[in-house]
Amino acid sequence: MASVGVAKKKSSRLEGEGSIEESTETVHKGGNKKRFQCEFFEYSTELNCDLVKHRRVHSGEKPYKCNVCDKCFSQKGHLKCHELIHSGIKPFKCSTCGSSFAQLSHLRTHERIHSGSKPYSCSYCDKQFNQSVHKTTHERIHTGHKPFWCRRCPYASSDSSNLSEHVKAVHDRIKRHVCSDCGMSFARHHALSHHMQSKHMPKLIDCEKCLRKFSTIDLLILHWKRTHGTTAVDC
Repeated sequence: MASVGVAKKKSSRLEGEGSIEESTETVHKGGNKKRFQCEFFEYSTELNCDLVKHRRVHSGEKPYKCNVCDKCFSQKGHLKCHELIHSGIKPFKCSTCGSSFAQLSHLRTHERIHSGSKPYSCSYCDKQFNQSVHKTTHERIHTGHKPFWCRRCPYASSDSSNLSEHVKAVHDRIKRHVCSDCGMSFARHHALSHHMQSKHMPKLIDCEKCLRKFSTIDLLILHWKRTHGTTAVDC
C-alpha cells in the first residue's frame, strides 16, 4: 500500500464521529490517491461518509436497530437484509436438503456444508475455511491484529463478537446466561459453564494431596495449579 502524507494525526482513540474527518483526512502531493484513510486498517476512500461506516467496524457501533427483534447493525443495508428473515420470504432453496434462505449468499455458504468445500486458506498455516470471514478472523491469531476496540476502556479484540460480549459483560453488566439448576446468572457463557461444572455436576475426581473432590479433570488441574503449585496430575 502506497505511503501517504498525514495532515493531522490525532490520538489513537476515536472520541466521537465528529472528529473522524479531522483525525483521518490525508493530503497527497500528487497522483490519484484516496482522501480519507483509516489509521487502524489498510482502508481508504474518497468519501468521508464511507469512512464513517468503516470506522464502525473498529468501534463496534451499531446504530441501525431492527424493530422486530432489537438486533442492531453497523450499516443500513445489513439491517435491510436482516429484515427479510422476519418477512418469512425465503426464495433461495438448497437442492440437496431443501433448506430455504432469505439471501443467496446464505444459500451459497450453506451448500459448502454438503460439498465440504473450503475455498479460503490461511496465509500462515494449512487451515482452510468455508467462509472468508472465518479465514480473516483466524489469521489475526497469527498477526496479533486487534481491530475491534472498546470505546469505553482500552480493551481490544481480534473478533467483533468478543468485543460485543465484553461491552455487555463489563460495561452494561448484562447477565443473560442463566443456570437452569439454581437460577444464577452470568455475563459470559464460559462463567456459566464453570459454575455448572463446579456446583452442579457430580464430584467424582479426588485430589490425592488434600482429598478435595472435583467434577472434571480441568477443575482438578486448575486446583493443583493454584493450591499445590503444579499441573502434574496422576490420572
